[in-house]
This record gives sequence, C-alpha cells and structure tokens, in this order.
Amino acid sequence: MPAGVLVTIPAPVPALETVSAKTGANVAVTVVAAVRVTVQGPMPVQVPLQPVKTEPGAGVAVSVTRVPLTKLAVQIVPQSIPV
Repeated sequence: MPAGVLVTIPAPVPALETVSAKTGANVAVTVVAAVRVTVQGPMPVQVPLQPVKTEPGAGVAVSVTRVPLTKLAVQIVPQSIPV
C-alpha cells in the first residue's frame, strides 16, 4: 500500500499516560545438596512369556443351507383387527 493512503483522522489520543519504573532485583534462593543419590526399587513381577505364534494349518469350510420344500404352517384363524 503506498505511503499516506491509509490514514486515521484524527489521530487517537491515549486515554492515560502510564509510567512504570522497576527498582530492586528479583532474587530466589534454592538450597540443593552437593551430591544426589537415586535408588531404584525392586523389579516388579512380570507376566510369563507367551508362546510364539504359529500359522494354523489349512482348513476346510462347509456351508449348508436348508430350504423347506413346502410351507408347513397354515393360518387357521384370522388375526383380530381393532375397529
């Protein structure tokens, strides 16, 4: 954008003037030991090793569908229909 094209008129006036000053220093004291010792507890009991996976042998699939030759159930009494 060319200079001077975007201008805010009148220039905004700050609502308040803020003056901040910092004096003193932030100091934090931490006490640590010269030597640190880390101890690991006893090893937890692990689950036993599982047997190695093996490929299953070849199988045979059989699909059987039975279809009745005739309809065995006969509707004797008609269903009641509310009036």
